[in-house]
Amino acid sequence: MTRTHTLFLFLCLATSACAGGGNLTGSKVVTETSSMADAKQDARSAAENLIGEINMARIALAQKQGDEAKGHVAQAQLLVAQMRNTTTEKRVESLSSGKMVTAEDSHYFPIQAGPMEIKTLNNPSARDDSTVKDAQMVYVTMDLGDSGVPEALLAQADERITAGDLRGADRALGKLTTSIITVDKRVDMPEAKATDNITLAKQFIGQGHYSAAAYALKHVQEALSTMAADTHYASHRNDISALKRDMGVIISALGSASPQLPQDVNGTMDRWSLMIKSWMRTSPPFPNV
Repeated sequence: MTRTHTLFLFLCLATSACAGGGNLTGSKVVTETSSMADAKQDARSAAENLIGEINMARIALAQKQGDEAKGHVAQAQLLVAQMRNTTTEKRVESLSSGKMVTAEDSHYFPIQAGPMEIKTLNNPSARDDSTVKDAQMVYVTMDLGDSGVPEALLAQADERITAGDLRGADRALGKLTTSIITVDKRVDMPEAKATDNITLAKQFIGQGHYSAAAYALKHVQEALSTMAADTHYASHRNDISALKRDMGVIISALGSASPQLPQDVNGTMDRWSLMIKSWMRTSPPFPNV
Protein backbone atom coordinates (compact mmCIF):
# COMPACT_ATOMS: atom_id res chain seq x y z
CA MET A 1 0.00 0.00 0.00
CA THR A 2 2.50 2.65 -1.13
CA ARG A 3 1.52 6.19 -1.86
CA THR A 4 4.00 7.15 -4.57
CA HIS A 5 1.22 8.76 -6.63
CA THR A 6 0.25 11.00 -3.70
CA LEU A 7 3.85 11.91 -3.00
CA PHE A 8 4.36 12.76 -6.67
CA LEU A 9 1.42 15.17 -6.44
CA PHE A 10 2.87 16.79 -3.31
CA LEU A 11 6.30 17.16 -4.89
CA CYS A 12 4.75 18.49 -8.06
CA LEU A 13 2.84 21.14 -6.13
CA ALA A 14 6.14 22.30 -4.65
CA THR A 15 7.64 23.14 -8.06
CA SER A 16 7.24 26.45 -9.87
CA ALA A 17 5.83 24.68 -12.93
CA CYS A 18 3.00 23.07 -11.00
CA ALA A 19 2.37 26.21 -8.96
CA GLY A 20 2.02 28.31 -12.07
CA GLY A 21 5.49 29.83 -12.52
CA GLY A 22 6.12 33.56 -12.51
CA ASN A 23 3.68 34.80 -15.17
CA LEU A 24 0.53 34.91 -13.05
CA THR A 25 -2.55 36.86 -14.09
CA GLY A 26 -5.56 38.13 -12.17
CA SER A 27 -5.87 39.69 -8.75
CA LYS A 28 -2.80 39.39 -6.53
CA VAL A 29 -5.02 39.28 -3.44
CA VAL A 30 -7.11 36.43 -4.85
CA THR A 31 -3.96 34.56 -5.89
CA GLU A 32 -2.35 34.92 -2.49
CA THR A 33 -5.54 33.87 -0.70
CA SER A 34 -5.85 30.85 -2.97
CA SER A 35 -2.18 29.96 -2.44
CA MET A 36 -2.60 30.11 1.34
CA ALA A 37 -5.63 27.83 1.16
CA ASP A 38 -3.76 25.42 -1.10
CA ALA A 39 -0.77 25.38 1.26
CA LYS A 40 -3.00 24.56 4.23
CA GLN A 41 -4.65 21.76 2.26
CA ASP A 42 -1.24 20.43 1.20
CA ALA A 43 -0.12 20.39 4.83
CA ARG A 44 -3.28 18.58 5.88
CA SER A 45 -2.87 15.95 3.17
CA ALA A 46 0.81 15.54 4.03
CA ALA A 47 -0.02 15.10 7.74
CA GLU A 48 -2.65 12.46 7.00
CA ASN A 49 -0.27 10.59 4.73
CA LEU A 50 2.56 10.86 7.27
CA ILE A 51 0.36 9.17 9.88
CA GLY A 52 -0.37 6.46 7.32
CA GLU A 53 3.28 5.91 6.36
CA ILE A 54 4.37 5.58 10.00
CA ASN A 55 1.57 3.08 10.54
CA MET A 56 2.47 1.05 7.44
CA ALA A 57 6.15 1.02 8.43
CA ARG A 58 5.25 -0.43 11.82
CA ILE A 59 3.02 -3.06 10.20
CA ALA A 60 5.91 -4.09 7.93
CA LEU A 61 8.27 -4.26 10.90
CA ALA A 62 5.83 -6.48 12.77
CA GLN A 63 5.78 -8.76 9.74
CA LYS A 64 9.60 -8.71 9.64
CA GLN A 65 9.54 -7.07 6.21
CA GLY A 66 12.54 -4.79 6.66
CA ASP A 67 12.80 -3.60 3.07
CA GLU A 68 9.13 -2.66 2.94
CA ALA A 69 9.40 -0.84 6.27
CA LYS A 70 12.44 1.03 4.96
CA GLY A 71 10.40 2.22 1.98
CA HIS A 72 7.64 3.58 4.22
CA VAL A 73 10.22 5.31 6.42
CA ALA A 74 11.67 6.96 3.29
CA GLN A 75 8.19 8.13 2.27
CA ALA A 76 7.68 9.53 5.78
CA GLN A 77 10.96 11.42 5.50
CA LEU A 78 9.82 12.99 2.23
CA LEU A 79 6.53 14.05 3.81
CA VAL A 80 8.28 15.64 6.78
CA ALA A 81 10.55 17.52 4.38
CA GLN A 82 7.51 18.66 2.42
CA MET A 83 5.82 19.99 5.54
CA ARG A 84 9.02 21.77 6.50
CA ASN A 85 9.81 23.30 3.13
CA THR A 86 6.75 23.59 0.89
CA THR A 87 3.84 24.38 3.19
CA THR A 88 3.13 27.15 5.67
CA GLU A 89 1.78 24.73 8.28
CA LYS A 90 3.97 22.69 10.62
CA ARG A 91 1.04 22.08 12.97
CA VAL A 92 -2.20 20.58 11.67
CA GLU A 93 -5.23 20.25 13.93
CA SER A 94 -8.47 18.24 13.91
CA LEU A 95 -7.27 15.33 11.80
CA SER A 96 -9.81 12.51 11.86
CA SER A 97 -7.97 9.35 12.85
CA GLY A 98 -8.48 5.86 14.17
CA LYS A 99 -6.75 5.22 17.48
CA MET A 100 -5.93 1.74 18.71
CA VAL A 101 -4.51 1.27 22.18
CA THR A 102 -2.59 -1.95 22.76
CA ALA A 103 -0.88 -3.30 25.86
CA GLU A 104 2.35 -1.59 24.83
CA ASP A 105 1.54 1.38 22.65
CA SER A 106 -0.98 3.60 20.86
CA HIS A 107 -1.30 3.48 17.09
CA TYR A 108 -2.96 6.05 14.83
CA PHE A 109 -4.07 5.69 11.25
CA PRO A 110 -6.08 7.73 8.77
CA ILE A 111 -9.43 6.02 8.51
CA GLN A 112 -9.27 5.72 4.73
CA ALA A 113 -6.09 3.65 5.13
CA GLY A 114 -7.91 1.14 7.34
CA PRO A 115 -6.87 -0.27 10.69
CA MET A 116 -3.38 -1.57 11.20
CA GLU A 117 -2.70 -5.29 11.34
CA ILE A 118 -2.17 -6.24 14.98
CA LYS A 119 0.86 -8.48 14.96
CA THR A 120 3.73 -9.10 17.35
CA LEU A 121 7.39 -8.97 16.44
CA ASN A 122 7.96 -12.34 18.10
CA ASN A 123 5.34 -14.11 16.02
CA PRO A 124 4.59 -12.18 12.81
CA SER A 125 2.13 -14.81 11.56
CA ALA A 126 -0.16 -14.39 14.58
CA ARG A 127 -2.99 -11.92 14.78
CA ASP A 128 -3.08 -11.09 18.48
CA ASP A 129 -6.28 -9.22 19.29
CA SER A 130 -5.74 -9.92 22.99
CA THR A 131 -3.33 -6.97 23.16
CA VAL A 132 -6.04 -4.46 22.19
CA LYS A 133 -7.22 -2.35 25.12
CA ASP A 134 -9.34 0.22 23.28
CA ALA A 135 -10.18 1.45 19.79
CA GLN A 136 -12.13 4.47 18.68
CA MET A 137 -12.27 7.38 16.28
CA VAL A 138 -10.50 10.50 17.57
CA TYR A 139 -9.33 13.88 16.32
CA VAL A 140 -5.61 14.52 16.58
CA THR A 141 -3.13 17.33 16.15
CA MET A 142 0.17 16.70 14.39
CA ASP A 143 2.95 19.12 15.30
CA LEU A 144 6.42 18.65 13.85
CA GLY A 145 7.90 21.33 16.12
CA ASP A 146 11.18 23.08 15.36
CA SER A 147 13.68 20.80 17.11
CA GLY A 148 14.28 18.31 14.29
CA VAL A 149 13.09 15.40 16.46
CA PRO A 150 10.95 13.80 13.70
CA GLU A 151 13.87 13.78 11.28
CA ALA A 152 16.20 12.31 13.92
CA LEU A 153 13.78 9.53 14.88
CA LEU A 154 13.08 8.61 11.26
CA ALA A 155 16.83 8.48 10.61
CA GLN A 156 17.24 6.30 13.70
CA ALA A 157 14.48 3.96 12.48
CA ASP A 158 16.17 3.70 9.09
CA GLU A 159 19.54 2.93 10.70
CA ARG A 160 18.02 0.25 12.96
CA ILE A 161 16.37 -1.43 9.97
CA THR A 162 19.67 -1.46 8.10
CA ALA A 163 21.30 -3.02 11.15
CA GLY A 164 18.60 -5.69 11.32
CA ASP A 165 17.22 -4.38 14.63
CA LEU A 166 13.53 -4.29 13.72
CA ARG A 167 12.36 -3.97 17.30
CA GLY A 168 14.65 -0.96 17.77
CA ALA A 169 13.23 0.58 14.59
CA ASP A 170 9.69 0.08 15.90
CA ARG A 171 10.63 1.74 19.20
CA ALA A 172 11.94 4.76 17.28
CA LEU A 173 8.69 5.02 15.32
CA GLY A 174 6.70 4.66 18.53
CA LYS A 175 8.65 7.59 20.01
CA LEU A 176 7.98 9.54 16.82
CA THR A 177 4.25 8.96 17.16
CA THR A 178 4.29 10.13 20.77
CA SER A 179 6.35 13.22 19.94
CA ILE A 180 4.25 14.57 17.06
CA ILE A 181 0.66 13.37 17.70
CA THR A 182 -1.68 14.44 20.47
CA VAL A 183 -5.38 13.69 20.80
CA ASP A 184 -7.49 16.86 20.63
CA LYS A 185 -9.65 17.72 23.63
CA ARG A 186 -12.63 17.92 21.34
CA VAL A 187 -16.08 16.85 22.45
CA ASP A 188 -17.89 15.40 19.47
CA MET A 189 -21.62 15.51 19.04
CA PRO A 190 -22.87 12.05 20.03
CA GLU A 191 -24.37 11.51 16.57
CA ALA A 192 -20.97 12.01 14.91
CA LYS A 193 -19.23 9.88 17.55
CA ALA A 194 -21.72 7.07 16.89
CA THR A 195 -21.49 7.07 13.09
CA ASP A 196 -17.69 7.54 13.03
CA ASN A 197 -17.15 4.57 15.32
CA ILE A 198 -19.56 2.42 13.30
CA THR A 199 -17.38 3.14 10.27
CA LEU A 200 -14.28 2.18 12.28
CA ALA A 201 -15.88 -1.03 13.55
CA LYS A 202 -16.77 -2.05 9.98
CA GLN A 203 -13.15 -1.70 8.92
CA PHE A 204 -11.92 -3.71 11.90
CA ILE A 205 -14.40 -6.50 11.16
CA GLY A 206 -13.26 -6.52 7.54
CA GLN A 207 -9.70 -7.25 8.71
CA GLY A 208 -10.76 -9.77 11.35
CA HIS A 209 -9.83 -7.61 14.32
CA TYR A 210 -12.92 -8.48 16.30
CA SER A 211 -11.83 -7.28 19.75
CA ALA A 212 -11.00 -3.86 18.35
CA ALA A 213 -14.35 -3.76 16.53
CA ALA A 214 -16.14 -4.56 19.80
CA TYR A 215 -14.40 -1.64 21.52
CA ALA A 216 -15.45 0.71 18.73
CA LEU A 217 -19.06 -0.45 19.00
CA LYS A 218 -19.00 0.08 22.76
CA HIS A 219 -18.14 3.71 22.05
CA VAL A 220 -21.17 3.80 19.74
CA GLN A 221 -23.33 2.55 22.61
CA GLU A 222 -21.93 5.30 24.84
CA ALA A 223 -22.93 7.88 22.25
CA LEU A 224 -26.40 6.35 21.95
CA SER A 225 -26.83 6.58 25.73
CA THR A 226 -25.97 10.27 25.55
CA MET A 227 -28.53 10.74 22.81
CA ALA A 228 -31.21 8.88 24.77
CA ALA A 229 -30.66 11.19 27.76
CA ASP A 230 -31.19 14.26 25.56
CA THR A 231 -34.78 15.54 25.35
CA HIS A 232 -34.05 16.40 21.74
CA TYR A 233 -34.29 12.67 20.98
CA ALA A 234 -37.21 11.92 23.32
CA SER A 235 -39.37 10.60 20.47
CA HIS A 236 -36.65 8.13 19.46
CA ARG A 237 -35.73 6.69 22.86
CA ASN A 238 -37.41 3.35 22.20
CA ASP A 239 -35.60 3.06 18.86
CA ILE A 240 -32.30 3.99 20.51
CA SER A 241 -32.79 1.30 23.17
CA ALA A 242 -33.60 -1.28 20.49
CA LEU A 243 -30.49 -0.33 18.51
CA LYS A 244 -28.30 -0.64 21.63
CA ARG A 245 -29.70 -4.13 22.23
CA ASP A 246 -29.05 -5.18 18.63
CA MET A 247 -25.54 -3.80 18.89
CA GLY A 248 -24.99 -5.71 22.12
CA VAL A 249 -25.71 -8.97 20.28
CA ILE A 250 -22.97 -8.16 17.75
CA ILE A 251 -20.54 -7.12 20.50
CA SER A 252 -21.14 -10.41 22.32
CA ALA A 253 -20.53 -12.35 19.10
CA LEU A 254 -17.31 -10.43 18.48
CA GLY A 255 -16.04 -11.52 21.90
CA SER A 256 -16.35 -15.24 21.18
CA ALA A 257 -13.45 -17.43 20.06
CA SER A 258 -15.03 -17.95 16.61
CA PRO A 259 -17.40 -15.05 16.00
CA GLN A 260 -20.59 -15.95 14.15
CA LEU A 261 -21.66 -12.67 12.56
CA PRO A 262 -24.66 -11.96 10.33
CA GLN A 263 -23.87 -12.61 6.69
CA ASP A 264 -24.70 -9.00 5.83
CA VAL A 265 -23.01 -7.44 8.85
CA ASN A 266 -21.70 -4.52 6.77
CA GLY A 267 -25.19 -3.81 5.49
CA THR A 268 -26.54 -4.03 9.03
CA MET A 269 -24.03 -1.47 10.25
CA ASP A 270 -24.73 0.81 7.30
CA ARG A 271 -28.41 0.72 8.26
CA TRP A 272 -27.48 1.64 11.83
CA SER A 273 -25.69 4.76 10.57
CA LEU A 274 -28.63 5.70 8.34
CA MET A 275 -31.01 5.22 11.25
CA ILE A 276 -29.00 7.54 13.50
CA LYS A 277 -28.87 10.18 10.76
CA SER A 278 -32.63 9.88 10.25
CA TRP A 279 -33.20 10.60 13.94
CA MET A 280 -31.19 13.80 13.52
CA ARG A 281 -33.37 14.87 10.58
CA THR A 282 -36.71 14.04 12.21
CA SER A 283 -36.05 15.41 15.70
CA PRO A 284 -36.94 19.00 16.62
CA PRO A 285 -34.27 21.57 15.80
CA PHE A 286 -31.75 22.26 18.53
CA PRO A 287 -32.44 25.55 20.35
CA ASN A 288 -30.22 28.51 19.48
CA VAL A 289 -27.61 29.11 22.14
